[in-house]
Amino acid sequence: MKLPPISKTLLPWYQKNKRPLPWRETKDPYKIWVSEIMLQQTQVKTVIPYYHRWLEKFPDISSLSRAPFDSVVKLWEGLGYYRRARNLHETAQIIAKEHGGKFPSDAETVYSLPGIGKYTGGAILSIAFGKPAPILDGNVARILSRLFAISDPVDTGQGQKKLWELAEKLLPKKNPGDFNQSMMELGATLCLPQESACLICPVSRLCKAHQTGKEESYPQKSRKMEIKKVRAACAIVRKNGRVLITQRPDNGLWAQLWEFPTFRLSGKADAKPFLKNQLRRAGLNAEIHSLKASIKRSYTNHAEALEVYDCELIREKPGHAAEPGEPFPGKWVKRQELRHFTFPSAHAKIITDYL
Repeated sequence: MKLPPISKTLLPWYQKNKRPLPWRETKDPYKIWVSEIMLQQTQVKTVIPYYHRWLEKFPDISSLSRAPFDSVVKLWEGLGYYRRARNLHETAQIIAKEHGGKFPSDAETVYSLPGIGKYTGGAILSIAFGKPAPILDGNVARILSRLFAISDPVDTGQGQKKLWELAEKLLPKKNPGDFNQSMMELGATLCLPQESACLICPVSRLCKAHQTGKEESYPQKSRKMEIKKVRAACAIVRKNGRVLITQRPDNGLWAQLWEFPTFRLSGKADAKPFLKNQLRRAGLNAEIHSLKASIKRSYTNHAEALEVYDCELIREKPGHAAEPGEPFPGKWVKRQELRHFTFPSAHAKIITDYL
């Protein structure tokens, strides 16, 4: 298949229309890496203030590698997907130890680093080092699917293989970083999932989907992900001017972050007696008062309704365990001390809106 000269059209459009984003003002691989990790699953307008604060606190790999993880994850608070912060910290330590604090430029090493997959590695290699490394994210997959009217579902191995091959073949040897960024820019501003701006798209005349008026039929998917709906009960337990917070396990969702005691509810169970019983099992006899809020949280494969209750401790049994030999992992802290701990976004909202 002969490919159209997309780069000849797209690169001039990009130079004229690109948004003035802070990470586009540098070729520093560290800064580009940080921006790419932050931009995963997160909108640009949300990332920009975090990006500036991050570089002010950790201006280079060396400063990030030396920082305690608690300070790293605290700075990340509110961005979500905290595994990204853990990978940034771990990778900085690897680079400091094994590469003298200098970001590696060879593809094999870059792709081997924690949290750097084929897309992120391609972005760093092409933008920072000018190497011909392709990228493929949701935006680029949508553009390629429409340009070539690809019927292979993008969520299958065959579909991904075809898209990666196209991304590689279209990549020009000159200015591969700008071309990759032009594709990302096109997908973020014009070639949108719905209501794409085909009339002003610089490559619409080359787009097979546009020629047939079927832009929104692409990309195609093999299946629709089922979103599981769950409920959870959360307790704001108060005692002598302090509230109880607990730390999550070392692994899994929000690893090592802090939260107010939270328990999953099954079915249509009544939250108040359930919450009282769960706290009692943890050694806390508490009075469950009013429902303070119901906070909805959405994740990749499930949506959660978090029911938040105001509670007052009546009696505590020191040393009591939820399970034999497992001490209750909680701290009683004053309201002003909560700023020293890192919370998932829903629990941070509880602090700002309901305490």
